[in-house]
Amino acid sequence: MTTAADGKYCFIELTHQLKELQKDAVTEVITLTPNHRMPEMGSYGLTQPCSTLSNATLEAMVPVINHWASRQGMVITGHPTRLMFCPEAFRLERSCCLVPAPGHTVLLVPLMNVPTSISLISEGNPVKDETWTPDKLLLLSDLGIQLNSYGNARFMFLMYHKDTIHRRRCGQPRKV
Repeated sequence: MTTAADGKYCFIELTHQLKELQKDAVTEVITLTPNHRMPEMGSYGLTQPCSTLSNATLEAMVPVINHWASRQGMVITGHPTRLMFCPEAFRLERSCCLVPAPGHTVLLVPLMNVPTSISLISEGNPVKDETWTPDKLLLLSDLGIQLNSYGNARFMFLMYHKDTIHRRRCGQPRKV
């Protein structure tokens, strides 16, 4: 796991099993035309190969995501394999940004065959440029992504709800 100094994102190496499942999911989404949610972002829904990859990713990443969250003073609420929102595969075009809802952490599963240049963004402003490779999951907390390279990026979007450890233990909101 490669984590940023501030802990707001990290890249996680795909396991061998996930790489094998990823091949089928990539083959599937490349042949489909997405439904456009907005001009620069399309949705593939959750095809069977993507669903299989999603389920395997959720199971495999429970300890990794819980460890990462605890290092940030956070906890993933609910069971990490039962998301609040249905996983979905997307295609992001160069001019579009994707930002998780406040209070959420997202795990992006690459559905691409080549590395892509992205900007990590906060409040609409670029924070850092990175290269996202097909063999790495991208975990984001309080950051979004924008595609820098030409073309598009395909990925599966898995969203977790997070909370501070203090708030979760006490059951009361923490005053800041």
